Amino acid sequence: MVAKKPKRQNGHTPVGDPKKLSTLGRELARRGQRLRWNRERRRAEIVNR
Repeated sequence: MVAKKPKRQNGHTPVGDPKKLSTLGRELARRGQRLRWNRERRRAEIVNR
C-alpha cells in the first residue's frame, strides 16, 4: 500500500492514478526514471532526459 500524499505545494500533480500505474512503471520510477502521463495513450511513459 502506498500512503496517499496531500496535494503538492508546487502545483505538480502526481502521475495518473497509482492503481493505473503498472508494477513495471513503479519499478522504473523507483530507479530514478522520469515518468510522464500520456493522455492520448492513457498510460505513463518514460521521458528520456
